[in-house]
Amino acid sequence: MFPIVKELCYNKCPAVAPIGVLDNNDGWEKIGLTPEVVQENLKTLLEHPEFAEQMRSEYENRPEFPEAIEPEAALYDGFLDDADRVKVAAVRNADGNKLADFCPDFHDPRLPELLLHYKGRNFPESLSEAEAAKWEEYRRKRLERQAPKFLKELEEVYKKDEFIAEELKLYFENVFTSDY
Repeated sequence: MFPIVKELCYNKCPAVAPIGVLDNNDGWEKIGLTPEVVQENLKTLLEHPEFAEQMRSEYENRPEFPEAIEPEAALYDGFLDDADRVKVAAVRNADGNKLADFCPDFHDPRLPELLLHYKGRNFPESLSEAEAAKWEEYRRKRLERQAPKFLKELEEVYKKDEFIAEELKLYFENVFTSDY
């Protein structure tokens, strides 16, 4: 039986630390392991070097995650550089009036779209005419992507409470026929 395999990534949880850390403050008990189990797992891995090769091959040949549709989710694709961090901090510290004319030259191609979303959600009055049109288009497409799932879930609500389901249906129709 092989031990459970986990990918270790720096700067993420779970944290990676020297094994000696577990000797303090009931560390072994907290994680539900013993030094003997760790030694047994190590022995098993050393007896089966093909396992490490198989894991390496699996890792290298894994399918790519699809690109994030939402700009906010795309932030998890990588870290910002120091110059962009300063500009992002300036965006967070600006009010709606300053954001209207604020056009930072971001290095990261994800940030201009994210700035549009930030302004659209928090300071819609700061959007230019072109930005407002782009924001509304994004909102419309997002609702269209979510509509099938919502309608399917609405069928389940009908089974439990027709009045609530009918109200939700009317609200849904109103959102799609209004200018938001």
